Amino acid sequence: KLCVADASEFHQLVAIVENASHIQIFSSGYLAISILVDIWKQIARTAEIRSIEVSSTSLPLHLVVLIMDRVTLLGKLCADPFQVDYELVAEFQKLFNLLLLLVGNHSDMRLLVLDKVKLFVEYIVNLTDGLRKTDGAHELLLGVINYKGKRGSVVRSELIASIHKFLIVLLENLEGDGSVLSQVYEKVKLLTECVRSCSFFDCHTQMIFTLLLHSPILWGFPVSDGADGNSCASHVTDIVNYGIVSLECSNQILTERNYWPAYRAGVYAARLGAWVTSALIFDQLKTNVQCDINCCWLKSLTYLSHAEGKFQLLLMPSDSFKLVNWLRSNSYLPDLSKDASGEFAHCVALREAYMNLQSSLGMLGNIIASSEVFCFQRWFLVLKTRVLETVIDLVEHLGLLNQDVRNKKQVEEKILTGCNSLQQLPRIAIQLQKLAKEFDMLAMYFIDIDDSSSSIIATLSLSCSVFAFAAGSVLFLPGFSFHETLAPFTSQSGVCSRLVQDLVLRLWKVDPEICEKLN
Repeated sequence: KLCVADASEFHQLVAIVENASHIQIFSSGYLAISILVDIWKQIARTAEIRSIEVSSTSLPLHLVVLIMDRVTLLGKLCADPFQVDYELVAEFQKLFNLLLLLVGNHSDMRLLVLDKVKLFVEYIVNLTDGLRKTDGAHELLLGVINYKGKRGSVVRSELIASIHKFLIVLLENLEGDGSVLSQVYEKVKLLTECVRSCSFFDCHTQMIFTLLLHSPILWGFPVSDGADGNSCASHVTDIVNYGIVSLECSNQILTERNYWPAYRAGVYAARLGAWVTSALIFDQLKTNVQCDINCCWLKSLTYLSHAEGKFQLLLMPSDSFKLVNWLRSNSYLPDLSKDASGEFAHCVALREAYMNLQSSLGMLGNIIASSEVFCFQRWFLVLKTRVLETVIDLVEHLGLLNQDVRNKKQVEEKILTGCNSLQQLPRIAIQLQKLAKEFDMLAMYFIDIDDSSSSIIATLSLSCSVFAFAAGSVLFLPGFSFHETLAPFTSQSGVCSRLVQDLVLRLWKVDPEICEKLN
């Protein structure tokens, strides 16, 4: 009955709840809104089961506006020292949870939510700046807005912290095409600038908002170039500039000796793939711990961050010079800030990253009982190290194939070298396919692992399969014969079939549409 109900009836409920939401009693306002959201979710769920079209799609948007109006009302209560308490903050968090439940995967609603959140952050910023200009009459308010009074170096505002947590989840579940992601990126960028414009928020708060722009979904989205290609160039410039901002914030946090917040920021940066930032933090922290276990753990994280940082700098060699210059000028991370030039620059950087991964693994081995405590980490690093070792082997052979030819003698030498290199590619392909299956085994062994980590392992497994297919494509060349001895009951055509089948099965799990096109 709810699915076919007239939209006007639901709008009447919205109007009733809207009036109730203006009540300053926390439990009443939240309860009224949560009931309405629950009704709408039931309507949407029933409509999906029965394949019935809901009569009005504007209702969720009205609910979003209703929730954000309630959030704004609570924000205005911050101006009254007698209204501010932790019950207010708790309702903030509940309302944002409702918002996540309501928004789901609707990209159009996400854009509206980001606009509303930005307006609210601007209100908090203006309120805070206004209070700083007073003669001290609002010291109680400033004390409450301060993160639980004693954690100013972690996050200065409980409200802003709640918004940040909300944005993390919102971005993690983000879906859409390049156009939608581009709009989301610009809105998050404006929101970040708003937070950075307020001197009240400490470096930790500014840093974690800046790192939002490094979320994988935003950092890797395809930018559609304009006629002059400025869109892509602007995005790359943002990556570098905001990377420097996060480095400056990290430096300030460490200078203030806020080591625990710095560690948390480093872990958060690593989680988002901002490896240069995490490398700087862990590199500084490793000299400020007393416990041997913690020291080895931080050294392991430092080496891992160095390795991943090298990969990132290789991805944008012509644009990362500003970031590298910042590291040089501040005498940080000399291994990351040195020049890599020459014919085999990539091989040099990859080999250095390989040594860093080996060192990271070795540091975990120095920890007593590491085989039990760090079982997953050691297994994961072993596989990553073996993958990188195989990739280096592949890159070196491809480098030999691409050598410049200047005379007849070099032509003859290249033909001989090229033939030998081609003979190595199937061996590399088989090795990469084995590594893909070992990543599968890792995921199966740790079956209770979180979804995010499981997704990363699946991505690495797929990457190995793609590399294996690319390296093994030489087997499809007419007249090519693989001279190396194959495993018993294995033929050259059998290797080809396995490479194709393995890749198609993995692609099917990720994107069935791609597999349909391949078929």
